[in-house]
Amino acid sequence: MKIGLIVAIKPEADRIALALGLTQVEVQDYSYCMYTNPDNNIIMLTPGADPAFIAYDNQPVCRAGKVSAGIITTILIERYHPDVIINCGTAAGIATNNVHIGDIVVANAVANHDIHIPLPGYDAYGIRKITLKGIELFERITFPYKQGTVSSGESFTSGSILK
Repeated sequence: MKIGLIVAIKPEADRIALALGLTQVEVQDYSYCMYTNPDNNIIMLTPGADPAFIAYDNQPVCRAGKVSAGIITTILIERYHPDVIINCGTAAGIATNNVHIGDIVVANAVANHDIHIPLPGYDAYGIRKITLKGIELFERITFPYKQGTVSSGESFTSGSILK
């Protein structure tokens, strides 16, 4: 089985790579960073950093957000053909939702948190909370996990609009 991992920012990817024994592999076009194990049955991608923007720590800004995640997920599928894809990372909102570092969260719904269209009907469409099908299969999972709505966006704020 080939496992694909996507990670929002490179510092998280570096720590996960270290924990899993993955090595960073040079990618020809530098549009993302790739890590793998010696058997190439674990492939991890992160959008990498954009040197045009410098963060508070004097390092290039990481390409976080749903557009970058969509791009690296597409690359992962088209170039590396994983059997399963796992999204790894902090999944913001940790403290307010009783999620701790190392917890596994399985999505039972997905939503957007940053699309605001102030027209009748479009306000709900903007949030677009969708309950996932097949959640009855969760009972087959034999390791400890938590369930929750996974929200993605390009604009980050504190607080919750999805409860």
